[in-house]
Amino acid sequence: MKGKIMQEFRIDCVIKPHRESTHEHITQVGGPNSVGGRWREPVETVIAHIESRLRRYYVDEGGKRVYVEVREGVSKRKFIQTRADGVWRNNLLALDNCR
Repeated sequence: MKGKIMQEFRIDCVIKPHRESTHEHITQVGGPNSVGGRWREPVETVIAHIESRLRRYYVDEGGKRVYVEVREGVSKRKFIQTRADGVWRNNLLALDNCR
């Protein structure tokens, strides 16, 4: 895919089955789209897009784009997380709940 520009999508909300649980994983993410509406996708779809290099996802952290990457837990389950300046962060969990 050399030379192809990936689409970029801002994530500004998440869906967790039990919002206050610290052990619950994110099942969906969403954000604004280019035509004034909103998009929402399952995390599995986001992971597939990142791994295939079709899309990049990011969160806005004080006006700076922090990109979402795919990680694998000890159980081999894949999940998404942000990494800024080489430090893994859980700032996706701090985002508002998608409506």
